[in-house]
Amino acid sequence: MKKRVSIFMTIAGFVILLGGLLTYGLGIHELAPVPRPDLIVTGTSLIGILLIISGAFDLLAGRSREMEIEEKDM
Repeated sequence: MKKRVSIFMTIAGFVILLGGLLTYGLGIHELAPVPRPDLIVTGTSLIGILLIISGAFDLLAGRSREMEIEEKDM
């Protein structure tokens, strides 16, 4: 269960990060009148990076714990 949540967090982070960058890069921010479109890009980039890091860290840390348990059982 925890592995699925970590994978979801990582994928959601990539989607949010790329979505924020693409909205600015493709000029979609011009369709909606936003006073400071750079804040949208910065915010979505930070949120995406944090989700990617936390999801990847959970995945990598979970594997090492499983390996330690298997080593103790042997």
